[in-house]
Amino acid sequence: MSSDHDEYERTYCGLHWERGGAKVKHFSAIGGAKATTVKITLEVTDAYTLSSIMSDLQRAQQPPPKKAPKAPKPAEPRLALPAPLRRLTYDGGSL
Repeated sequence: MSSDHDEYERTYCGLHWERGGAKVKHFSAIGGAKATTVKITLEVTDAYTLSSIMSDLQRAQQPPPKKAPKAPKPAEPRLALPAPLRRLTYDGGSL
């Protein structure tokens, strides 16, 4: 479970709050050819909600952490095989 949560934290960034703690007063978007800027004005009435929103915004500004390189798989151990059996030769003579 923890690794799924860690993967989610590395991949997604969100802004959330409980209803009643903050209200969206205004939002707008201005787009260009390469990027769009979204402006959101919030009215926050609860200190906990303000702290949560500011923490989410701070986390969103940070670049995502790099994934640790995967360790190479250990080579499978080689099995020791017995020596080949001796072959007896028969030259057609009497025994």
